[in-house]
Amino acid sequence: MKRNYILILLVLAAGFSSCKKNAVQEIDAPPSNGAYIRGYNFAVGGPSINFYVNDTKISAVNSTTGAEAPAGVAYAGIFPANNSYALLSSIGNVAFKTKISSTATANANAVIADISATVEAGKYYSFFTSGIYDAAAKTTSGFVLEDVFPAPDTAAAYVRLVNTIPNAINGFDLKAVNKTTAASVTIAPVTAYKSASTYTKVPNGVYNLTAVSTNTPTNYTITRADVSFSKGFVYTIAARGNVNVAANPGLDLTRNR
Repeated sequence: MKRNYILILLVLAAGFSSCKKNAVQEIDAPPSNGAYIRGYNFAVGGPSINFYVNDTKISAVNSTTGAEAPAGVAYAGIFPANNSYALLSSIGNVAFKTKISSTATANANAVIADISATVEAGKYYSFFTSGIYDAAAKTTSGFVLEDVFPAPDTAAAYVRLVNTIPNAINGFDLKAVNKTTAASVTIAPVTAYKSASTYTKVPNGVYNLTAVSTNTPTNYTITRADVSFSKGFVYTIAARGNVNVAANPGLDLTRNR
């Protein structure tokens, strides 16, 4: 009986060990044979689109018909969602494109943006459509940035500014005021169109944000209230919109990591 009891325990232990081994695959570092990308559709007045890399579609919208959904990622939308990136099999010089759905009722398959950039394995990138959509030519501008993350820090958040607004010639800065302590943090100095600031360390808390573009005769100011920055996370604030349209500019918040 004792020998049989021991044998049963050994079999159960082997079974549990097998389940644990196959349940979750832990990955400590990114694969060395691919890069990571996230797409932002920030072209003012533009249509919903799908994101492509070297003519391979990387974004997806649910369809119940078996055909490609007529809608894609709408203005101010991103793909994939917060805190995630799509893994690319391609590295080197890559063509990033946005296209209208093949089943859209207007301008099906039209290429809205076409940007070339060099990407490296194991690195992270953001692809932005930007500027103001040209409805006649059915095109807009865009750019690709490498997301150079700071070292992990469990004591504070890190935040950067990306400027996707073309008609504020002198760029935008970004400041944050902590709602509890009233402490002010300069997140980004003046940041030009199609560029990003470095990531700035920001204490954990809830903030009111203000981005200003100094222009003559009137400055352009964009605000956003009650933004939470949580320690251990990395965020992008993107200035988007058209400064010549009232209430159009905004500050978009996404989490990178």
